[in-house]
Amino acid sequence: MIWDAKIGVEAKTLRGHTMQTNNVAYSYDGRFIASCSDDRTVKIWSTDLSKKDPIMTLTAHQAPVLVALYSFDSKYLATADQNGVVKIWAMPSGDLVRSINAHLDLVQDVAFAEDNKTLVTGSLDKTVKMWDITTARIS
Repeated sequence: MIWDAKIGVEAKTLRGHTMQTNNVAYSYDGRFIASCSDDRTVKIWSTDLSKKDPIMTLTAHQAPVLVALYSFDSKYLATADQNGVVKIWAMPSGDLVRSINAHLDLVQDVAFAEDNKTLVTGSLDKTVKMWDITTARIS
């Protein structure tokens, strides 16, 4: 649900996943919302209240998607799944830029550095890693 904080009422409900929604991310430019789910998809939604359907569905994950986060410049979306795979998507096109076998267990969180090129990932495998998303190498 999207709430109108000024008046405290529901403004919009986003429906489209076939299983539970695990995480949502708001783009820093204010144009998009990403939601990720156990259905192994990431759905991109417009923040325009008149649009009810997802703009696109990203389907490259092979496991439940647990985390989504936009870069500070809103040009990238990082998603991570239960198998330890991190994917980097170009936004707003939705093109898959990188797929990284980042961890041996599920990824619990991701964070972009201010340079929008470094991604930090944390996993149940007890590791935290810093990635250069332009090369998919640990930085």
